Amino acid sequence: MDDCMTGAKTITEALELQSQRLAVLKSSNFILRKWSSSEPAILAAVPEDFRETQIPLNFDHDETVKTLGMHWNAAADDFRFTFHPGPDKGKVTKRNVLSEIARLFDPLGLMAPITIRGKFIMQSLWKLKVDWDEALPAEMTQYWNAFRNDLLLSTKIRIPRCITCIDELSHELHGFSDASELAYAGVIYLRTVSTTGAVTVRLIAAKSKVAPLNKISLPRLELCGAELLANLMYVIQNALPVEISQVYGWTDSTIVKYWLMSPPHRWKTYVDNRVTTITKVMPPSCWSHIKGDLNPADLPTRGISAEDLEHHQLWWQPPFLQKGNIPKVSSHDNPESMDVAIQEEKRTVVSHVNVKYDTSMVTKYSSLGKLQRHSSWFLRFWKFLQLKNKDEIQKGPLTVRELQTTLTLWVRAAQRTIFAEEVLAVQNKMPLPRSSKLLTLSPMLDDNGLLRVGGRIDRAPLTFDERHPVMLPNAHHITRLIIENLHRSLKHAGCQLVLYHLQKKYWIIRGKSLVRKLINQCKVCVLHKAETMSQVMGNLPQHRVTPSRPFSHVGIDYAGPVLLRSWKGRKSKPLKAYIALFICCSTKAIHMELVSDMTSETFIQALHRFTARRGRPTHIYSDCGTNFIGANRELKEFLQFVKTQEHNDRVSRDLADKGIQWSFNPPGAPHMGGLWEAGVKSAKFHLRRCLGDTSLTFEEYCTLLCEVEACLNSRPLTPSSPDPTDLLPISPGHFLIGAPLEAIPEPDLCELKVSHLSRWQHVQQMSQHFWNRWSQEYLRQLQRRPKWNVEHPNLK
Repeated sequence: MDDCMTGAKTITEALELQSQRLAVLKSSNFILRKWSSSEPAILAAVPEDFRETQIPLNFDHDETVKTLGMHWNAAADDFRFTFHPGPDKGKVTKRNVLSEIARLFDPLGLMAPITIRGKFIMQSLWKLKVDWDEALPAEMTQYWNAFRNDLLLSTKIRIPRCITCIDELSHELHGFSDASELAYAGVIYLRTVSTTGAVTVRLIAAKSKVAPLNKISLPRLELCGAELLANLMYVIQNALPVEISQVYGWTDSTIVKYWLMSPPHRWKTYVDNRVTTITKVMPPSCWSHIKGDLNPADLPTRGISAEDLEHHQLWWQPPFLQKGNIPKVSSHDNPESMDVAIQEEKRTVVSHVNVKYDTSMVTKYSSLGKLQRHSSWFLRFWKFLQLKNKDEIQKGPLTVRELQTTLTLWVRAAQRTIFAEEVLAVQNKMPLPRSSKLLTLSPMLDDNGLLRVGGRIDRAPLTFDERHPVMLPNAHHITRLIIENLHRSLKHAGCQLVLYHLQKKYWIIRGKSLVRKLINQCKVCVLHKAETMSQVMGNLPQHRVTPSRPFSHVGIDYAGPVLLRSWKGRKSKPLKAYIALFICCSTKAIHMELVSDMTSETFIQALHRFTARRGRPTHIYSDCGTNFIGANRELKEFLQFVKTQEHNDRVSRDLADKGIQWSFNPPGAPHMGGLWEAGVKSAKFHLRRCLGDTSLTFEEYCTLLCEVEACLNSRPLTPSSPDPTDLLPISPGHFLIGAPLEAIPEPDLCELKVSHLSRWQHVQQMSQHFWNRWSQEYLRQLQRRPKWNVEHPNLK
């Protein structure tokens, strides 16, 4: 329960209202007490025990009643304010100042010209960074004591409670706003006109705020004052029980009035938001201009003393509002200072320019690795400058994530430069121009802001990068660096292999021609290119065009010699070694072994290592080298020895039951071994570019051979398609492990509940799928004779 304050125009209406409330509450056993009234006839109907104070009915005493936090003198029927200063503690602190300012309770802001001075003091203390219990500077202490003494004089101010007349004809609300460099405020008056033409003006409410510490222009402060007035007007209109015939808004700022008379979207965001808020409550037609000396809202923006406020007519009853008719004030359609108003106007400039991207920084780099490292160090230093706590700086070498982030930033910058129109269209969910090169790719933006291929294979069981590769402009230098870096990492591979690995993550517009162009410009590749003679190609043998298990039919050849180091230290002696190359005749999969010499014993050991890792072949093809012939003879003797051994194990029995058939090419016909000769050429292609003049140890050379072997087994068997919806071409790795050997590891699927039979069937289906593609795609590629298609007379 709380105090109830109401009134009536006549004593009869007041007594009727009193009896109604008593009857309603008494029905629920609620008894109203603490009655107080400005009319003795009202109190006479209430027992003395239920009155607020024992006030005689003649009302000769000056007694006040506190209602709703304000002091009301029933005899004079006016409001008064009381101020009880706290005990003098000697030292004046910010805590004491705030406590005593809050003692003056003024919910309606009727004393705003006085209370604003206390707000000025608090803001000054915050500017001086005075602590709560720190003594105020001498100058501030003197200013506070003067204000504190002035608060004691505020108790003399009397404010009439009644705001209307008896025979009112109309009610008008007049709001005034103003601002200074220190504060801005809004004041509202109720203007009542009686049937006889008498005018009554009463102050209803006021509100003031100090200007923010961050300096803003005076016109913007004036606009904040108008916004403060509009919000206060909305509250007062809903609270007053009388019908308001007209609402007026008054401001002495011609700039603010000009802003209010124009559409809000014309101005900048700051002005736009506030003009929209104001005009929702007080339309532009309500606003008029007033001279500054007639504006009562000027008082709470500067502050005055209590002695001056007590009889200040402009504050309590503005003179020009008491006239019979509101004087017509000049509207000032245009502000006096048009330049200030125009500064807040939004301007949209449209220009068509030919944008040339700036590659001054990127073009200084010829290596993607250097660009990533330098940019990552710069980015880490920039983040260090942004940190408030310098202990959180990341230390140590660059991480993979930092390098990837830097590459993402460069790729995004390249896309924003070349594909600016497409990126803007995708961001705004607008259709791409018909002339766009990306129209058929359905571009999309990912979480990093990268433009990716949308395509039609989103449901394919591929990685996200393979389904939606990142688009790269072929005209940007960053694309060149990415291709050259991949070309070097693949041991200077050809166009098809580079493009195959490139399409796992990127999609380059006219990428094949760009990759071919950059590979042809590679200095290392140009130095190692050699022209070969042409000859008519013969028909392929049966084992080349028949599906079979990988390495069932194997071609063997030697390459070398290569020079090795006996140890890593100085003065190491050079050693000769050779490379034994095994190539599958059907899938072109390659296996390489490093052997120490060209003897039959070392070759048989290499063959044993090959069969242990790749399975035992059924047929071996090779040139008629003396080491191979010797190996064939010793292999037959070894097989005969195994067959006669009494205590042979399971491996020996398998070797005896499954002999290896060996076929040699006729002497003088090296073209019949073109398959393994091409394999040796491809291996040398990578080794020469990687090694140069460098010599390695035996273990290092074995490691390099394995890496080259992985690259060769990742080569596509068929050309790459420029269509993003096509499947990636098959490679020898698909027949060995189900994917290219250079492919990114797949996620762990061990936890999936799949029966052994269904899993086996799935593996068989995958294998059959690869062989079907091998038959339909790869074999058809072998129909053509890419070279040696002109007959020449035989050499004699």
